[in-house]
Amino acid sequence: METRLGHWDNPRQAPFAAAVGFVWAAAKSAGKFGAADSLCYCLRMNSKPLALAIVAVFAGVWVTDFLIHGVWLANAYKETMSLWRPEAEMRSHMGWLLLGQFLWAATFVLVWSKGFPATASLGGACLFGLTMGVFFQASTLVTYAVQPLPGHLALKWFVSNVAQGGLMGVIAFYVCRPKAP
Repeated sequence: METRLGHWDNPRQAPFAAAVGFVWAAAKSAGKFGAADSLCYCLRMNSKPLALAIVAVFAGVWVTDFLIHGVWLANAYKETMSLWRPEAEMRSHMGWLLLGQFLWAATFVLVWSKGFPATASLGGACLFGLTMGVFFQASTLVTYAVQPLPGHLALKWFVSNVAQGGLMGVIAFYVCRPKAP
């Protein structure tokens, strides 16, 4: 399929094509919508610390997700293997997982950057992260309601990912805070 973004014939490249397309569409429409103008202004004004914060939070999400899901919950996933894709199939979808983590990190940092760094305290950053963690984990409750997911696993997802949000708030605070005068 030929697009303005190029030819994407490898299914593993599809998530990255989607990310590029999202950014391209947002930039293209920047002149037409006030919110997009505001976002583009924010990106221009703080692009270096903003990019660094997105990378730092993405790395934090990747590491903590590995510790949560790859280490702590590994046995729970083995006990519920019928609910998940086979290992080889999961590996083939790794690009989608990374895209999801990147979009989580980018959204988190963009919301943070729009109003918090100039007045933030460490406690406020942690509260922001916990709040965003609750926001992002609300879907865990829906997943629990519609899938045969063990309650203990849903609870561990919810609690660990809210804590992860708090930690990402701290990371965003240290990377994005303004320099002292």
